[in-house]
Amino acid sequence: MDKLELVPGLIGRSALVLLLLLLSACASYVAEPPEPVVVEIPEPAPEPIAEPAPAVEPEPVEAEPVYPATFSRHVAVVLSDRKPAYEGIAHALSGLLEDHSVYDLADKSQPPKAAFRAIADSDAQVVVAVGLFAAKVAKSFSHVPVVFSQVFNFQGSGLIADDFKGVSALPPLELQFRAWKRLDPDLRRVGIVLGEGHEALLAEAQQAAAEHDIQLVIRETRSDRETLYVFNRITPEIDGFLLFPDNR
Repeated sequence: MDKLELVPGLIGRSALVLLLLLLSACASYVAEPPEPVVVEIPEPAPEPIAEPAPAVEPEPVEAEPVYPATFSRHVAVVLSDRKPAYEGIAHALSGLLEDHSVYDLADKSQPPKAAFRAIADSDAQVVVAVGLFAAKVAKSFSHVPVVFSQVFNFQGSGLIADDFKGVSALPPLELQFRAWKRLDPDLRRVGIVLGEGHEALLAEAQQAAAEHDIQLVIRETRSDRETLYVFNRITPEIDGFLLFPDNR
């Protein structure tokens, strides 16, 4: 009986010893941490460098015309006739002249000489002659200084003098070629047919054309028939024709 009673106690003590051994083993064994995984992080791609936008030159701004202040003295505006171009000048002058009178030399009720007699009797201090006929009559009858306009062929009439001046009948040719070239960039050869006596104008035309890479084909004529013949001859050789108001 005593041996049987020892067996359960022995078993209990053995189980206790086994449990302690297991706990001791668990306490002494510490798992090694896993080796770190090295992950290569790529460097960030450089930001693209934007190409600088090409510089854009601003369009040239044409200056507004500057008109003189109003003229207070009395002015006689003399028209060769009532052409729209002549009347347009008279209308423009009306905004600049505080005191003026308009005379129409085509008015049969008042001959040119009588018109200038009336001008002499007035207090007019300046005459503005519009058109070649008015300029020629003013040259003969005016007793005050004269400024003429709308006259292209003034060289042969002896109009220029100390008290007799003129305004060009044409805008600057450089501005004309510039505008023409803007409308037609392929413009290369331009024809000109003129009467004699315009050397200064042709020199200006050649200089302005050279600035815009344009070649001029210039012909001088002395009659309507010759002008038409020369025009027909040069037309196949040119890209454009510059028509001057040569009344001859």
